[in-house]
This record gives sequence, C-alpha cells and structure tokens, in this order.
Amino acid sequence: MKKFLPILSMIVLSLMIMLSSCKKDDSADKSDDMFKGLSPDLEFLGDGDYEKIITKPLVKLEDCKYIVEGTIEFHKGDKLLAIIDYGNGNCDNHATKTIDGITSEFNLDKTDDKPDYKKVIIEPLIKIEGCNYIVAGVIEFYYQDKWIATLDFGDGTCDEWATKKWDGGSEVISLAKN
Repeated sequence: MKKFLPILSMIVLSLMIMLSSCKKDDSADKSDDMFKGLSPDLEFLGDGDYEKIITKPLVKLEDCKYIVEGTIEFHKGDKLLAIIDYGNGNCDNHATKTIDGITSEFNLDKTDDKPDYKKVIIEPLIKIEGCNYIVAGVIEFYYQDKWIATLDFGDGTCDEWATKKWDGGSEVISLAKN
C-alpha cells in the first residue's frame, strides 16, 4: 500500500499536467475589441453618396483566403473615384488601387501586434469625410490560418454598426471605442 499511493499520485499529477497543457483550437480572441480601430483603405470626400460597381467578377479560390481576381470601381455621379484591382488569379495578398490616375499596390493583410492573427481585406475598407467610422468594406479574421470571423461594415451609411459573422452565428456590433 505504501508504494501504491506515490505511484497513484504521480499518475494523477502527470494527467493533470497533460490535460492542462493541451492547446485548444477555440483559444482565438473573438471579442469585439479586435474589430475596432482598423484603418481604411480608401477615404472619400463628401457625404458618402457613391456607387460601388463590380466591373470584373470577384474570384476567391477555395484553397486561398484572398480574392485573386476581379475589379471594383467606385463612382460618385459621373466621376470615377477609385478602382480596386485584385490581380490576375494568383493567390497572393496584393491588390492595386487607382485614385486620380495614380496606381499603388496595397496588401490585403492588415497586421497588428498579434502574430497568430491575420486580417484579410475582402472588400476595401472605406471611410467618408465627416464620419468617425469605416462605412463599408468586408474583412476576414484568421487565427493560425483558420478563419474565425468576418466583419461587414455595411452599405456606406455613416454609423457605428457592423455585422460580425462566425461559424454558427452572427450579430450586429458597435464600433464605438469605449
């Protein structure tokens, strides 16, 4: 009996260590705070009365988290404000934006201080003059390359609301900083 108690204690202690050290897939931070404070990809002057036209269909491959091809134009009346071009079908994190005839490349990944997390731009994040919030755009969030949520900023209306979607649900959240 004297030998049984120490052996049992070691087994219980080993099990406790093994069970507590397992890393779970659902450990990703899904709080609303990670969705606040994002910077826009496009800023438009005026009241936000613009039209988004997909001029070449957006293509997203099943094995790639980025849109790999397609073009979106943004118009205000007869004026072309911007063009977003997602490329020629290659799975990469690059797109171009053309504003006032000047084309520049930008990354579809948004980075922050959490290396396990990636933010992927699906539709450009848009901010308008006189509004404190991003008013349109879609961004996907990944934790260790696994999709955890999508945030849709809406239709261009200046408000603090966005729709957060994840596997198994969705909710409207406030983007206001507390």
